[in-house]
Amino acid sequence: MICSVSAPILLEGWCRQAPDVIVRGISADAAAVEPGHAYLALNHKNTDGAAAAAEAQARGAALLIHDGLNEAPPLDIPSVGVPGLE
Repeated sequence: MICSVSAPILLEGWCRQAPDVIVRGISADAAAVEPGHAYLALNHKNTDGAAAAAEAQARGAALLIHDGLNEAPPLDIPSVGVPGLE
């Protein structure tokens, strides 16, 4: 079963304002993103999550969620910074 949720509901309490986008899933792996997913651009010691954001968009991501420490890469999908995202 797939359950859709709006980004403002999904991110309530995590950020001040989220774009009005419907999200059908969440993935921190750009290669696993499916159409309608939110992509979590997480940084790991060997990975820059934002660097894979273009791949996530190409796979159909509806939203980029990043840590807000740096500017989001230029994409054709909305993005939102979530302070403390790890």
